[in-house]
Amino acid sequence: MSGFVKPYGVPNNEYAYNKNGAMTKDLNRGIVSISYNLLNLLTTIYFMAGHSTTNSYDASGVKRSTTHHTVIYDLEVPAPEEESESEEWYLAPEEEEEEEEVPAPPPEIDEINITTNYCGNIIYEGGQLKYILNPEGYAYKVGNNFYYTYYTRDHLGNNWKAGDQINNYYPSGMENQFISQNPEKQPYKFGGKELDEMHGLNWYDFEARQKDAILPMFTTMDPLAEKYYSISPYAYCLNNPVRYIDPDGRDPGDPFKSKIEAANDFAKYYNGTSIKMNREFGSTIYTNKDGTFSYNVARIGDESGSVINYELPSKTTRIGAVHTHGAEDPQYDSYSFSDRDKTGAEDHGQNEYIVTPGGQVLEYDVETKNTTEPVNAAKDIPSDPNSGTKRVNEVEAKDTKPHYIDVEHHMERPYLVKIEYNKNN
Repeated sequence: MSGFVKPYGVPNNEYAYNKNGAMTKDLNRGIVSISYNLLNLLTTIYFMAGHSTTNSYDASGVKRSTTHHTVIYDLEVPAPEEESESEEWYLAPEEEEEEEEVPAPPPEIDEINITTNYCGNIIYEGGQLKYILNPEGYAYKVGNNFYYTYYTRDHLGNNWKAGDQINNYYPSGMENQFISQNPEKQPYKFGGKELDEMHGLNWYDFEARQKDAILPMFTTMDPLAEKYYSISPYAYCLNNPVRYIDPDGRDPGDPFKSKIEAANDFAKYYNGTSIKMNREFGSTIYTNKDGTFSYNVARIGDESGSVINYELPSKTTRIGAVHTHGAEDPQYDSYSFSDRDKTGAEDHGQNEYIVTPGGQVLEYDVETKNTTEPVNAAKDIPSDPNSGTKRVNEVEAKDTKPHYIDVEHHMERPYLVKIEYNKNN
């Protein structure tokens, strides 16, 4: 790598991984050993200087505490002796009787332990309340008074501003120190995740894994790596951190601020291909832990009906579904919810969307039983030119080669085989 200078004394084999593919050594950061628990979660990091970081978890893998152990050496570095200004400096000194050297006493060592405890959204440090986290920011206590700081986020959900702290990030999550302000004020930054800078670590805690702030990669393999065979199991956000987010280090997706935004994006992504193939695509819309909205990879149906993909990432909540209606077909009402569509929405008690061949997003309200165009629905959705007066725009329908899944039915085991298409798109 051009411009990279290896620290002095670091050998060529500065990285090491265990049989689970988890990093166990990074000498460029001064890390000599990393250990993990049975869930492959980081438990202890040992540094060259004697420092360490130790995490503890509950049985479900939720982090409950972090202890930073710092070793302080009381070293006295003598000042260099001043050279004599005498012109006779070059004369050989007279021989003197050598005195026996007395070995210097070992340096005094002091140790500091700082423990952070995580009790849900309440954070303690050193036994004292530090933060009360909420989706919009945090509260902190000074004396007997509480003060509040609110986040301003960018389009990916990164905490761009928190009070007088301004963070600007590279796509990997590293802060641009030239245009950031007060970056040390609070640690919840890129992706809303906690940045651990102690002892020069600079890793983000993404819950299931730790992420390097400098490189777009994780330090352990993706627990759901089998879903993305064509992508490195260490890659962050499918190698596309400008588009995707990864709520917990396991399953990247698109971040949106509202349910309709997620439906709009689905419509723009899938409707062109749905029209060209005359096949229906269906996805589940869900909320992430940070309050943003996403939809999962669509499952393809056929000309007569859609099949929704119900698989959701961990720690997300289903809030609805959306599906396309294929190409214009005079024998099929593509502009209304079918009885099966309505029953599915009512069974979940959640409003759902369809995307029409004419380029509209429509919403079925499970309470009023009405179908309407929702507020803030997109107007630039690909549409079928054969839709006539029902076509609401002239956006050309193209096959965008979207990522989708299909299921084959076999007479023998395995009876159902899932096939993924266009996984890199």
